[in-house]
Amino acid sequence: MSNEAAYLFQKLFRVLIGTNNVDFPMGSAVHAFPTGLSAITDIAKCDLIVLVGLDPSEATPLLDLHIKRATKRGRAKLVIINPRRIELTRYAGEAYLPARPGTEAAVLNGLAAAILRRERSAPEPTVRSRTTGAAASGAGRPSQTAFDEWAAVRVISPDKVAASTGVSPQNLRAAAELLAGAQDPIFIYGSDVAVGERGRPPWRH
Repeated sequence: MSNEAAYLFQKLFRVLIGTNNVDFPMGSAVHAFPTGLSAITDIAKCDLIVLVGLDPSEATPLLDLHIKRATKRGRAKLVIINPRRIELTRYAGEAYLPARPGTEAAVLNGLAAAILRRERSAPEPTVRSRTTGAAASGAGRPSQTAFDEWAAVRVISPDKVAASTGVSPQNLRAAAELLAGAQDPIFIYGSDVAVGERGRPPWRH
């Protein structure tokens, strides 16, 4: 909704209906973070931007401008998880993941699984330098018991992700490579993810 449309909407309710209680449909689905959010200018410092269920060109034009500037002038790459081929997908290439509505979480799990498989085949010093906790301990290799805390994710294959989300294994691997190599990634999600496929949040807080 544009600023102009929002103004007319609130004027309709305040002048005609006589109430100051105005909200938008997704308002209750988006929860505030007690730690606060990153400043929009932080996008310029990122080397990877992951957009999940958001079309900045429509919803947040100023954010869209900063993302385009970061990809054109800066070093930022773009990963997009969205059922619709939004304008920004032309900057994403193979890292555009056209997930079915409500399956964004499954795509993120698939990305995590792909990165874990990549790290399992990497030399031990590489794993230690890029991971923490049990994953960094190196215990149990090659049986990979060091990754037991990720057991539920490790069993996810690209083919399973493709079957449930519609995202091809090739595109999933391309996005996972970008994410695994990123030093300063930022994740930005929109109201489409907050409400899920059936109009309810796909997770519990």
